[in-house]
Amino acid sequence: MTKKNNEEQTKEKTAQEEEVISIPLDNIEDDTSALAQRKADEYKDHLQRLQAEFDNYRKRTAENSRQSRSDGICDVIAELLPAIDNLERGIGAVADTSAKSG
Repeated sequence: MTKKNNEEQTKEKTAQEEEVISIPLDNIEDDTSALAQRKADEYKDHLQRLQAEFDNYRKRTAENSRQSRSDGICDVIAELLPAIDNLERGIGAVADTSAKSG
C-alpha cells in the first residue's frame, strides 16, 4: 500500500505541476508589456528628477558664484575707502598751502 500511495502522490504532484505550468501565453505577453511600460515610466521619472536636480544645482552654483564675487568686491572697496579718503585730504591740504603762500 505504501508503494501505491507514493505512486498516487507522485501522480498528484505531477498533475499539480502541469497545472502551474499551463499559463496562457496571452497573459504572459500582457504582463511583460505592462512590466516593460512600468519600468520605462520609472526610468523616465528618475531621469526627469535627475535633470531637475542638476538644473537646481547649476542655478545654486551660479548664484553662489555671483554672491562670492559681490562679497569680494565689497571687501576690496571697504579696504580702499580709507586710503582714498586720506589721498583726498592730502590733495586738499597741498592745494590749500599753495593758495595761501601765493
